[in-house]
Amino acid sequence: MYVGRASFHDFSNFIYGYCFAQTGPNSLMDFQAWIEMRFVIKGEDWSWSRIMLHEFETDQKCFDELPTLYNEFLRDESNMGIAGIRAEAKRRLQRKYGRNTGHPDGPG
Repeated sequence: MYVGRASFHDFSNFIYGYCFAQTGPNSLMDFQAWIEMRFVIKGEDWSWSRIMLHEFETDQKCFDELPTLYNEFLRDESNMGIAGIRAEAKRRLQRKYGRNTGHPDGPG
């Protein structure tokens, strides 16, 4: 796949557009919920790609880590189900921030 420059942000926009065209606007919501659970970050303006860029700091590291993370997501989705992932994300957010949202920039 060619998306121009090696930008994780551009890549994520391409993936979002592709998934939207194929299956609708919610097709990445399960992966989003898992990323929120995995990194204990949730906020209105924190997409899965922004969370990854925050955690891994560089585009290249995000590209390197994405296959491993996606395989972990598929494993957890199979083991926990999406309802279990959402419940675990909520539990972790509550423990870390005392509420159902939270991120490094401040209140959720």
